Amino acid sequence: MVLAGAAVLTGFSQAVPFVKLDANTFHGLGLVMLVAGPAWIALPILWLQRRQLRRQALIAQRWLMCWLLGPWLALAMLGLTGVWGNFSPDLKSFLEQPAVVTVLQSQPVHFVLPTARMTGENRKIHLLLKVYTPQREYSLQPSAGLQTPTYVWLGPGAVLAPAWRPTQIASFKEWQLLQIVQP
Repeated sequence: MVLAGAAVLTGFSQAVPFVKLDANTFHGLGLVMLVAGPAWIALPILWLQRRQLRRQALIAQRWLMCWLLGPWLALAMLGLTGVWGNFSPDLKSFLEQPAVVTVLQSQPVHFVLPTARMTGENRKIHLLLKVYTPQREYSLQPSAGLQTPTYVWLGPGAVLAPAWRPTQIASFKEWQLLQIVQP
């Protein structure tokens, strides 16, 4: 695992044609292998030295530490690198665009949702947008007295009030981030 992790981090393994991961995921997995590998290398080393070391309690503690430390470090590194828990990498990279970041960090964003039920994929995107939008408000009816100018996540199939003049800032699949100005 240590050699594989080093190969991933140095870019040596990017020539492998059957790997279909993006660069961030690939780099994160290399870090996981590089962190978990030494703990698992220590297991056979301790096994071979079990007769040479005099204190059996010390060997047992080190053995248990190596068994537990490797998987826990691997799980921690999976979480820290974003490999585990990044449920929509394309949405996350979309939300890191400069125009989207400035709006989401500085302005409250309303959600205008369709009246019909959303499909599974659109519900997932809606949930993730709620998580990644720090200042959010809900306007289920498009003409419900929004202050202008305001920003809106327009869901798929949702309709804006006719008096509003939307300016599209960004769009992701069927979702649009709009700036609304009333005349």
